Amino acid sequence: KTKSKPVTDGKYYFDIFYYIIMNPVKAGLVSIPTDWEYSCAKDYFGLRKEKVVDQNEILAQFKSREELISHLRGCQNLGGESSKSLL
Repeated sequence: KTKSKPVTDGKYYFDIFYYIIMNPVKAGLVSIPTDWEYSCAKDYFGLRKEKVVDQNEILAQFKSREELISHLRGCQNLGGESSKSLL
């Protein structure tokens, strides 16, 4: 059984976002999140013409898409993710 928790700050919001895009990697389905056909990571990295998700909520937390990508790459060094690549 899962429990819900309100998203009350930007850090927690981003932690949830990072968890979602890294889930297929952690499950061993792909080696990088942008390889997962259904991943919203493709949208955020600009790798899909048709957008699956509304990116405005996440992108509003950053000055640009490049800053978001840089932040995601920086997160790779946290929590044992250093061996995983986002692209």
